[in-house]
Amino acid sequence: TTRICVVGDSVAFGWGVGQQEMFSEVLERALQRRRKVEVLNFGVPAYNMTQIAVVVRQRVLDFDPDLVLVAHSLNDVGEPWYPFKTDSLLALRAEHWLSRYSALGMWVRLQLGSMPGRTGRPNFHQWYNNRLIPSWRDYIRALGDIAASTRARKVPVLVVLLPVWLGLDGRYQHLSEHRQVKEEVTRAGLPFWDLLPEFQGPGGRRYNKTFDFIHPHRQGHARIGYNRRCCWADGTHSMHG
Repeated sequence: TTRICVVGDSVAFGWGVGQQEMFSEVLERALQRRRKVEVLNFGVPAYNMTQIAVVVRQRVLDFDPDLVLVAHSLNDVGEPWYPFKTDSLLALRAEHWLSRYSALGMWVRLQLGSMPGRTGRPNFHQWYNNRLIPSWRDYIRALGDIAASTRARKVPVLVVLLPVWLGLDGRYQHLSEHRQVKEEVTRAGLPFWDLLPEFQGPGGRRYNKTFDFIHPHRQGHARIGYNRRCCWADGTHSMHG
């Protein structure tokens, strides 16, 4: 059995779609047409690259994977994302309850987090235009950590960069950030593939029909899972792109 471990943030986790619609599930079904494969999902909502690296080192490698697939979102460079910045235990419990048990509460939570000027909306330009901030240095170290820990166990890695799910059918606003991620991932010695070209075009808008611009719709997950490079089936890891 070939074992692929997917790591990442809420997109890898499958936020906004059903379990069978998550790209890790789609990928497993696609690969099982050719061989016996299992895809294990270690995605955690709101995690950044530093936390993802810890998951790889302390959890994923214990499962002896044949491939680690890192689903990289642009906001993984920043600090862990929480729509409500608060130290109040009561507020945190209320947020947790609303997110878990109320569809309306979930909708309000995400809308507040994505409003301009709110702390929950990722400021990509601020993160990428200032490489002196602590989160950027932590990001570089995290990439090196993933490279070192997987290399020590001789486990192949593929870093797949996911787009922001807005502007895919027109003028996309984050090309500079994509270039910077490719530069740093490649410098860390990790195989890299940018998914943006796979989603750009007249039909790009259909991939984002969830609560916000961070998470793809089920069609987006299906496109990721059925993609030719995510469908890793030949046992190699020479997947630079």
